[in-house]
Amino acid sequence: MKALVKIGSDPEVFITKEGKIVPSVGLVGGRKKFPRKIKGSKVGLGVLEDNVTVELNPRAYAFSSRLDCNQLAYNMGKELAALLAGAGLGYTLGHTHLFNAVELASPQAQEMGCDPDFLAHDDGAFRAALSPKLLGNYRFAAGHIHIGYDSSIIPACPMIQLIEALAYLPLLHKDQQGYGQNGRRSYYGIAGLFRTTSYGVEWRTPSNFWMKDGKLLEEVGKVATALVRQPTVAASVYKEIERSLATAGMHGWKVVASFINHEQVDNAPDVSTWRKRLKV
Repeated sequence: MKALVKIGSDPEVFITKEGKIVPSVGLVGGRKKFPRKIKGSKVGLGVLEDNVTVELNPRAYAFSSRLDCNQLAYNMGKELAALLAGAGLGYTLGHTHLFNAVELASPQAQEMGCDPDFLAHDDGAFRAALSPKLLGNYRFAAGHIHIGYDSSIIPACPMIQLIEALAYLPLLHKDQQGYGQNGRRSYYGIAGLFRTTSYGVEWRTPSNFWMKDGKLLEEVGKVATALVRQPTVAASVYKEIERSLATAGMHGWKVVASFINHEQVDNAPDVSTWRKRLKV
């Protein structure tokens, strides 16, 4: 059977030298749209310097039960580690690091993404690119996940909303990014953050935490496949979530967004019934 969903990603990591996090500027090579290809990579990996992090670009995979997302994440990390070791470098996972002003003096360290972001829980409202001045000396590492699918079946906003409710909320305890002035959550980890693409959507909310085991990749693939296969059930589940989680003055999807934005793990809603309805 032809795969209904493809899963891609472009996680970012911090580079280390002698055990200390350092800017990636000039250390790794590769730039946007021109990644440095890793010869012989099992996952088609390319790498590039993105601001002060290193971004990983593995190939996109057709999602099925045979796709081992844990092995995919492991291979990405192993191949990056081997590349960096040759230059006396390493890498570390983690979503936030405070650099000093000297480390951020390079023009590259002041470059931010220029493509527009959108907010799924706000009906696709535009979110302008962030200014380096807003971030100060903090820099953040993302774990963006790309979902390739026929968006005429399910538009981008409900696709992202349902993935956040059914795949991300159960794993939110693993992705505590910190909200407030110095946390990634308040800048790049906002609930429902996405970009539209020619092949589907890019979900931008998660950090790189999933590189430890690939579990979020697997869950996103399972949920997205179930939604595309059962659009009528998906529409019904969408309305149920909106209605059943509503509170006074706040509809259900705003509630989902609030749980994520405030990292409310202890009292997060149980989504198992809706997952079962979709046979996830």
